[in-house]
Parts: sequence; C-alpha cells; structure tokens
Amino acid sequence: MKKYLKGLITGVVITLILTGTFGYASQMKQTIEVLFNSVNLEVNGKTVNGDNILYNGTTYVPLRRMAEMLGKEVGWNQTTYTASINDKVLKGDHDTSNAKFIGRLNNQPGDKWYKAETKYVDIYFYNNAVKMEWVVEELDDMVEYLLAFRGEVWKGNKARVYMTDVADELKGMTGYRGSVMLLDNKTIIISADTVDSVLRKGNFDDLGTEIIWTEDPRFVLVHELSHFINHPDMVDNSNKWIEEGLAYYLAFNYNYKQIDSNRYPDEAKMRKFTQFLFAGMDNGYDSKTGVDYIIHDKNSYLMRNLETQKSVFTFQGMMDVHYGRTGIENVRVDVFEASVIEFLIDTFGKDKLVEFYKFMHETERIRYIFNDEIANHFGHTIPELEEQWRKYVGIDDDYREIMN
Repeated sequence: MKKYLKGLITGVVITLILTGTFGYASQMKQTIEVLFNSVNLEVNGKTVNGDNILYNGTTYVPLRRMAEMLGKEVGWNQTTYTASINDKVLKGDHDTSNAKFIGRLNNQPGDKWYKAETKYVDIYFYNNAVKMEWVVEELDDMVEYLLAFRGEVWKGNKARVYMTDVADELKGMTGYRGSVMLLDNKTIIISADTVDSVLRKGNFDDLGTEIIWTEDPRFVLVHELSHFINHPDMVDNSNKWIEEGLAYYLAFNYNYKQIDSNRYPDEAKMRKFTQFLFAGMDNGYDSKTGVDYIIHDKNSYLMRNLETQKSVFTFQGMMDVHYGRTGIENVRVDVFEASVIEFLIDTFGKDKLVEFYKFMHETERIRYIFNDEIANHFGHTIPELEEQWRKYVGIDDDYREIMN
C-alpha cells in the first residue's frame, strides 16, 4: 500500500512541475495512478539503478538518468524549452586542430587515444604523440606520390597508422619498440622511440649533447606507407633489398612541404635526415655523398664492426644489417639501400624497375625464382649488379680493401 501511495504522489508532483514549467501550456491538472520502481532496468545486459514509474503499460525514467545510463549528456535550451540527449564530448590533455580525442580504442591498450581521418589513412595518436598531428596534413599527398611512382590507382583500402607515446600502459603493444608494418598488410605502428625522439627536442642526450635536430616522422611514414601500398610481399627477408630499398628511396626523394613555422615553430626546425647532419647536407639527399660519408666515418656504429662493414657491400648483407641479423644494434643502412634503387633506375630506367617490382608482388613463387628472375629481367646476376653498384656509388676500392 505504501508503494502504491508513493507512486500516486509522484504522478501528481510530476504533473504539477510540467504544468508550472511550461507557462504557455494548457493549465489542465490530472491525477494519475502509477507503480513506482516496479521495473528492473538494464543497459546492454547490465543492471542499472534508477527510479522509474509504470503507467498504462509504459515505463518512464527521468531524462537525465536515462542519459547517464546510455553514457550520454543532457542538454537544455532555455529559449526553446528543449531538453536533449547528446553524445558526451570527450576531452584529452591536449588542444588539437587535426585530431579528435576518442579515449579508448578497440583492441589497443590505454585510454588516451586521438584520431584523425584522411581519404587514404586513419591515424591514431596516443596522448603526447598527438603533438605530431601536423603530419595529418600531408598523409594523402604521400599516398598519391607513392601511387604515382608505380603508375597505380588506389584500391580503396585505408591504412591504419598508430603513433605511440612512451607510456607504461602501451609497453606490451606490438611495435612499441621499432616501427613496423603488421601482417594484416594495412596497420603501421610508429614506435614510441621514434615519437619520443621528436618530442624531446631541446633536451639533452646521455652524453649531454643538446637534441636540436631530430628526424622528421614524415620520413618514416612515407617508408611504411610504401610497404602498405605494395602488399602482398612474397619475397623472403634476404631478398627484400628491392622492397626496403625502394621504400627508402621514395622517402628520401619525397618533396616534403615546409612546416608552418607560425603554427609549429619547433617542428619547422626539424631535420628530415639525421644521418646527413654531419655530412654537411642541408635537408638534401644524395646517395653517393651519404654512402661515402658513412663508409669513411670511423666513429659510426657501422664501421666499428668488421662483419657489419662487410655486410653493407652486398644486397643480402644489407638485409642482414637491416633486420638485425648481424647482432649489431643501432646501425642504419637506409642510405645504402636507397642507393641500390637509384643505381637501378639510372642504369636501367624507372620503367624497368617498376615492371620488375610489380612482377615481384604478383608472382606467388617469386621467393623460389627471385635470383633467376633478376638475371632475366636486368640481364645481370645479383653479384654482377652488386659490382656495378659499388662502382656507381664509388666504394669499389673500399670493398676490396675491407674484404682483403
């Protein structure tokens, strides 16, 4: 009986409030009989608590409580006397112009994700990594540049790019260390190391040297997007010198836009190719100069180890270094890899290279016939091409000296 009376009183009170709020509404009052809190409420299978009334077979729940149950917000327009239920506006720790804070992301750890979308790419930034959202403005140009080089058209599949932050909650994430293209052929992860090196501009490294120049993350993006466009990849790692070399060649030769110094003053000072910093090359790319400098830099990681030195004089050896099979870390041979592609283009023409590249990606048995097809296509065996390449970049004498 008490429950019935409480329901009756609630009905009367609600009617009076509504009548009083809408001054222009009919001044009709009505007493109704309702059942109070007689209905159990669930949202997506989960029980939720909330007052409700049952009247004439219909359950009524306060608007604000209903919105809260659904993870929404209630809005009120005093001018039009309109109540509304709206999606919650999520807020991150950073003000952004290209990316929107989304919080959690399906199948990924952490709850500080931002997202931006372009025609060809969906890109996600974790927390501090969103400071590099300026790369969004150039993503579509990168993809179109890569497609144009190969004479191809977009097949409609968008790439997914994740730029991670140095955060404890991400440490178990694939690609947290070392940028990677995942096996689904469309997911690119730009590692926390890469992101962190950019964000630490103006700080000091372990030797006390100020970090002024850092590598432009767009360079890594062009490289990885090249892999995205060219999947499936059917050659084994030892023969990926064309695959990796072309990705680096295209990254080195892409026409990077000038970063807006008014909007991004720190990023405008960023150096695209850190390995050329001490070679006296100002944002330009020249494979012969780069290779010559690295070969003769006795303090470089590359030249500290004899086996690594020997590796960079052959195409397969470069891949051993690239994939860490030499046991020496922190060695970059991207300039060497790109110079091989430059040599092939200058010697045989771009069309000849692109023709073989497409054949390589369309032939399922290529891993078994790669060496023979190289000889058939270019008219030279791989050792013969290596010898010509060493002369092309001017390291033939260095090769003989090291090998002897």
